[in-house]
Amino acid sequence: MHKLYTLCTLYHLDVFEVCQWYKIPLDEHFRDSFAHGTKNTHLGTPPRRLRIPLRFDPAFDARRTDSLTRVVESWKHFEGALLNGTKHRYGYIGTEDRWMDPLVRPGSLVLIDPSVQTIEDGGWRNEYDRPLYFVDFRRGYRCSWCSRDRGRLILQPHPLSASSPECHRYPDEAEIVGRVVGVAMRLTEP
Repeated sequence: MHKLYTLCTLYHLDVFEVCQWYKIPLDEHFRDSFAHGTKNTHLGTPPRRLRIPLRFDPAFDARRTDSLTRVVESWKHFEGALLNGTKHRYGYIGTEDRWMDPLVRPGSLVLIDPSVQTIEDGGWRNEYDRPLYFVDFRRGYRCSWCSRDRGRLILQPHPLSASSPECHRYPDEAEIVGRVVGVAMRLTEP
């Protein structure tokens, strides 16, 4: 395997593609690691490949909730490398991170907009409208509600999570990576 990595590095080849040439199921090994999850919350990279709907049933109505399995006529693999130009980053909520549970459950994937690092102090109507932020606090990452007070960043957990708020000096001990603008999560335990 070491020779394979060296070959790919020298010739600027994609390791996954070369493994497919020789029927080496490298993708399967990484799929297993996602099935078991990771304990810690962390930033991630865009997926290498995406499977996206290419053609929908003509009767599909986007205003109605429906089963994608039933309305998608064909799927296509899309190269994730094309997403490198996107302004968004990705985060993973660790399987032992219950900080925002039940709003954001352990094992969730979050979409982060790094261009929004200013904390909104009010104006939301409920916990679903209140902005979530992805925070780097030097020992790890936290997805939480935030507020600022005299040079301190206050990380506020969901009240049902049994976690306590944390205060960090801002920006020395903690900084905002960006605002969470999307969440993909399981409704059952990972």
